[in-house]
Amino acid sequence: MIIAVGGAVILLIAAIGGWFLVRRRKTDEKQVRVVFFVFYFWLLVFIQMLLFALAYQSMNLGLKFH
Repeated sequence: MIIAVGGAVILLIAAIGGWFLVRRRKTDEKQVRVVFFVFYFWLLVFIQMLLFALAYQSMNLGLKFH
């Protein structure tokens, strides 16, 4: 269950972040903004999954980030 909640949080943050990043590009056409939203969304998902994986791995190894 905790993995599902983590996945939902990742998707929510990526969607909001992609929307905010695309809002800055008001001069572009709508199709270009949609493509940038998809790009930013997947970029943010990848970065968050990488961070969550590193945190999960450190918990399993007993390492603590200070």
